[in-house]
Amino acid sequence: MRRSNRIASKATDLPPPLAAHATKRSIGTNGGDGGESDAVGLGSSPKRSKQVKQDHAVIAKKETQKELAGASASTAAAGTTTAEPIIVKAKGKTKKDPPASQLDDRKEGETKIWLMKAEPDSRVVKGKDVKFSIDDLAAMPNGTSPWDGVRNHEAKNIMRYRMKVGDTVLFYHSNTKTPGIAGIAEVAKEAYPDYSAFDPKHPYYDEKSDKDDPRWYMVDVKFKRKLKRLLSLKELQEYKDKELKNMPLLNRGRLSVQPVHQSDLDFILELEQRPAADELS
Repeated sequence: MRRSNRIASKATDLPPPLAAHATKRSIGTNGGDGGESDAVGLGSSPKRSKQVKQDHAVIAKKETQKELAGASASTAAAGTTTAEPIIVKAKGKTKKDPPASQLDDRKEGETKIWLMKAEPDSRVVKGKDVKFSIDDLAAMPNGTSPWDGVRNHEAKNIMRYRMKVGDTVLFYHSNTKTPGIAGIAEVAKEAYPDYSAFDPKHPYYDEKSDKDDPRWYMVDVKFKRKLKRLLSLKELQEYKDKELKNMPLLNRGRLSVQPVHQSDLDFILELEQRPAADELS
């Protein structure tokens, strides 16, 4: 709202702090007919009196702030140190905060179980075969390999925030004629940046991933053993409403890294000992 230059003419009739305030506010304002002045007619009504009190409070606050600023400047000039300001964090999560469901909630000494998917059949991307089976893992030096190429944020967050050395891994053959659990591995190294995302020649290159602020992470996985037989997805689905009713694989099948309940692992290891359905027929 525009203010009238007539403020200046009434400034001297006000108490000292308010007079100074009125004069200051008149500087640089665009006066004119009909311009409203917060100094004209002050004290003429209860409403105006209330406004005066409010203005006094505003002025007093501003003066206090000036004095504090001056004191801080003097302290700095004297070479003394003042306490650091308190930084109030805004409500909500920052961009890099993981969702609560991704945070590790294990007890001390507890190990977790995960299911991780890989493709056992050849598939060439950018001239490189991306196949990786349980046998390929076993053939790696020390039976250990980085689990690179995960490009789903939920799966990445599980590796980055929840996986710990010693956790059990169910090695799952995916995107193949007979998908299923093929073997058991364990986490050998906790999350670190997935360097394949930085290489333009790599099948899983991501131009948005920065070495100084990595977007993707991976863990190292170590071979333990192959199952006595492949537990196919079809066979596992037979227990979807019974022993494996809580297994994410049978409810959210597309996620490449998934948690597994201890009860599910126990049943899977028991199922491994049973003959396959086609062997019974």
